[in-house]
Amino acid sequence: MKKPRLLPSLYICLVMVLLSAGGALAADTITVNADCSLANAIRAANDAEMAAPRMNCAHSHASQAQSIHSHTITIDVAGTDGGAIALDAPMKVTSHIVIEGNGYSIDGGGKQIFNVTSGSLTLKDLTLTGGFSLGNGGAISVADAELTLNNSAVRGSGARGFGGGIYASNSNISLIDSDVSGNLTGAAIEDIVTEEEPAEEVVEDQSADAQTEDGDDHEALPEPEEVALPEVEGTAGGGLYFAGDGNTLTIERSGLDGNTSPSNGGGLYIASGSANISNSTVSANQAGADGGGLYNAGDSVLTHVTVVDNIAVNTGGIIDDSILQLYNSIISDNTGGDCAGSLNANIGNLIRDGSCNHDGLSDDPMLLLLAGSPAYYLPQAGSPAIDAAASNFCAADDQRGIQRLADSCDIGAAEHQPGAFTFQIQSALASLTTPDPGGSSDIEIKPTAEPTEAPSTCLSLPSHVVVSDVSNSTQCKIVDESGVGIRSLIEGGIYHAVDIFGYLPAPIKVCIQHDTGAFVLLDAATSPRSIVPLVTRVEGNKLCVNVDRPGTAVLMNLEFFASGAIATPVWDLTNCTVTTTDIMNLRSESSQSSSRLANVLNDVSLPADQKTNFWYRVNYYGIVGWLHADYLSLSDNC
Repeated sequence: MKKPRLLPSLYICLVMVLLSAGGALAADTITVNADCSLANAIRAANDAEMAAPRMNCAHSHASQAQSIHSHTITIDVAGTDGGAIALDAPMKVTSHIVIEGNGYSIDGGGKQIFNVTSGSLTLKDLTLTGGFSLGNGGAISVADAELTLNNSAVRGSGARGFGGGIYASNSNISLIDSDVSGNLTGAAIEDIVTEEEPAEEVVEDQSADAQTEDGDDHEALPEPEEVALPEVEGTAGGGLYFAGDGNTLTIERSGLDGNTSPSNGGGLYIASGSANISNSTVSANQAGADGGGLYNAGDSVLTHVTVVDNIAVNTGGIIDDSILQLYNSIISDNTGGDCAGSLNANIGNLIRDGSCNHDGLSDDPMLLLLAGSPAYYLPQAGSPAIDAAASNFCAADDQRGIQRLADSCDIGAAEHQPGAFTFQIQSALASLTTPDPGGSSDIEIKPTAEPTEAPSTCLSLPSHVVVSDVSNSTQCKIVDESGVGIRSLIEGGIYHAVDIFGYLPAPIKVCIQHDTGAFVLLDAATSPRSIVPLVTRVEGNKLCVNVDRPGTAVLMNLEFFASGAIATPVWDLTNCTVTTTDIMNLRSESSQSSSRLANVLNDVSLPADQKTNFWYRVNYYGIVGWLHADYLSLSDNC
């Protein structure tokens, strides 16, 4: 019998101990801006020759006494094109680099984005999309090095060989609070890049014809060679492919969703090495052969993992072809079967079809719809997964960072939130109708149970964000563009975003300090999440909105609404009176560009029967038009 073995989950700590014992860790900072491209910042960190244009990437050098020298590359908005960086060649990493992405994105444009051949690469708050490789690793290939993703995403990338999103060989890999979704192996370039014409402006110019600032021809660095394919027939690992004896894959509070492989391991293929996966969700992945969610041929431990709705010809959930210990996890509703193989440990789990010789819970886990980013499933009231996990394997927190009770935690990646099921029904129905001025529907909401007494994270947010009227179990988290994850919103101009989850017995108020903008809500009840416009109002120096359901409140640039990307909502008003505070233009539409109907004098009170965000419709002596809220005082029910 194979002997169970628990794996260490935080190899990074060991690395830091070794660094502190072996030598100092020095760090430089290089800023990507109008004068320094990301490609040149990486070249500077590698001590390699830079290529025009944008070569002003100043940095210092480590002293001889320092054994490891780290470079922190910070992306500034001036170094992006509308929040994104477009590449025309892969970027090679041979040193120790940390990239502070600040919520921006890198579009590979059909080229592999990062090729890490030595040293280490850490990505923070960064989204990678559109990567492609004829070999391995559509977005990232890492060999004999280290890779860490923190609050980052790898999406919409593909490889002809192994690892549609990420390929790792003989390397330690860590995914924390990150998302790997919509990637595929066995891909062709047209699967990734559908536009026939290149973008009008390419931010990163790495062509061989690039000119230096003094006019001399300068040969760009050659593209890195593709890593040789491992001797495995076919292709595997739609989201991530991991192989490495003596190396560790760590996945915490992350998601692998919607990835595809024509062979094995739609979400994740572990060819060798050790893996420790906890508080994570594997869903909606597909494999043309074996293991839609996960194919394990290494030495792996899964704790509080939810594997749901994956598809494969043989076993849509997980396949254990080596050593796998499974604790407090949900494996359910996977096409082709939930589980195959001989588990080394099977404790506290719910495997719905009873496969893998499972003799524990095999009922419907009663999960709500997919929500959040990284995505997760909540068990609804009455789920057999609630309080049913093995207490000696209960993790301290769940996928969202919500504290678990040590002696009665739930099976799966996310803890049950009382009242969530009722609110999900309300959200789904409300999305079919126009919301009323309060931002809520007419459906009576009755919580299914009292919330657990847990301190709300909504009361400890940064000072520019104020959330009030919350219960103890209403939770909040500031997210960036990668946390929002919807391209139309990212391109439309996101100012701030707050993810709201947990128990909402009544609408809460979210206020963000900002000069202009309007809110939308990404409704957590729908998959994909629907965009619901909300009534935005001004309170002092803050913009405020009422939120009555779990989701992400996103403060958007007003141009997003003017662009037609989403229909501008109009709310009917009753008993609303507006008073002008200056001489104003009465407009034919709720837009500054619409025609002027009349001038309205100062200190005139008028009834308003409709509003949009920042506009009110009034009847001015028989002329019906719109007044902007910036020069109005409001009374009664506005």
